[in-house]
Amino acid sequence: MERDDRGLQSCWSAEGGIGLFNRMQSDGVLGNESTLGSVLSACSRLGALDCGEWVHGFIKRCGLRLSVALGTVLIDMYSKCGHVDGVMEVFDSMREKNVFTWNAAIGGLSMNGASIACLELFHSMLEHGVEPNEVTFVSVLRGCAVAGMVDQGVEIFESMRRVHQIEPTLEHYGCMVDLYGRAGQLGRQSFHPFDAHRAACGRVGRIAQCV
Repeated sequence: MERDDRGLQSCWSAEGGIGLFNRMQSDGVLGNESTLGSVLSACSRLGALDCGEWVHGFIKRCGLRLSVALGTVLIDMYSKCGHVDGVMEVFDSMREKNVFTWNAAIGGLSMNGASIACLELFHSMLEHGVEPNEVTFVSVLRGCAVAGMVDQGVEIFESMRRVHQIEPTLEHYGCMVDLYGRAGQLGRQSFHPFDAHRAACGRVGRIAQCV
């Protein structure tokens, strides 16, 4: 059993991992959370929605508890397969969530063009007292850019430092340039290009300290 799990986690290819899981099922081996997470990750890489939905159904049929880790992987699978309804079905069904779960759902909505739902979920995250991180803001700002929600994007960007004490990175500044550019308002940008350069230099400096 442990050997099969390792084979899935390091699987020679995503197809190989799914094939191994199918063989386990044929042999009557149910697998565990690690197994299912590995299969769902393989489905994400392949964009294999049918397989991912089957695994989700398998979890339901077996009455398995949807843990934070497994639920987050399932949300990621639905996100990468473009299934927004699946993202929210899993998210809403989870009793326990952490910042990674919220980020997976917010990112999934953002990458699939559900910008208003993305923004609503972000505000719900704050209402539930879950502190966002750098990844959260990248997803939300991208969502604002796609929907042309300039004012909301600016407000959220400015709240990073003011409210959450998060220093914007080059990626956040890139999102803001995209936000203004898509709206034809590049002249309105509320930051100096030097700020983005400073963010990039700061990140390089942090990396250098870790080497």
